[in-house]
Amino acid sequence: MEAAYYLIRMRFDLKALFRLGPRPAPHRAIDLGYLIHCSLFELFGEDGPSPFAIAGSRGSFLEVLAYARNPHFTLAAKAETSGSADHRLAFDWGYFDSKPMPASFPRGGAFRFEVRACPVVRKGRGSKRFSAGAEVDAFLAAVEKVGPDGVVEREKVYTTWLKETIERSCAVRCEKARLVAMKRSRLFRRGVAKEAKFFDRPDVTFEGCLRVTDPEGFRDLLLRGIGRHRAFGFGMLLLRRAGAC
Repeated sequence: MEAAYYLIRMRFDLKALFRLGPRPAPHRAIDLGYLIHCSLFELFGEDGPSPFAIAGSRGSFLEVLAYARNPHFTLAAKAETSGSADHRLAFDWGYFDSKPMPASFPRGGAFRFEVRACPVVRKGRGSKRFSAGAEVDAFLAAVEKVGPDGVVEREKVYTTWLKETIERSCAVRCEKARLVAMKRSRLFRRGVAKEAKFFDRPDVTFEGCLRVTDPEGFRDLLLRGIGRHRAFGFGMLLLRRAGAC
């Protein structure tokens, strides 16, 4: 039997999240994705919903969507017995909800999608600008590849990256993609020794249309997400029925 999974709806008290999160220097931007990631782990452990997407804010509350293998009431029961008390207070339990996702999507089915992604690549050896294994903005990697006399279109680089990343699963064909928002975001992470790290990465929102070629693989793709930093608010594919792409 195919594993069930769910679309989860959640809401966090922003002021409480800020109090519980790390204290960056005054000139540092707060990484909301990192705060939510930490809170989900403190509440639900390894069973926490992921990937997730920040859906917006209402007053002092931040609304979040996510995929999970467990429904909201199972997650709530776990948080009640083992979740952090402080993080429970930052979570709006009255808004917590879930709905089952289809056990199988139709082969050949078309869906419109939206995704916030971090278009980066790993550099191999031979780069004069970046060390081997470095995580690099896909646009900067393309600029290095064509050389000083080449011309590179940032939007084309990013949409090509998206198409290749989605289709790497061999579960879907990306038939259309366009860039709808683009910025650079300062991300916060803790290293192996718990030292604080800040770094800039491209933060791009895409819309497009995809067609399912492998229903089971597509389900796995939704639960996994696409690209890097999936546990921190990137990579969740939000779907709606497309009809015809």
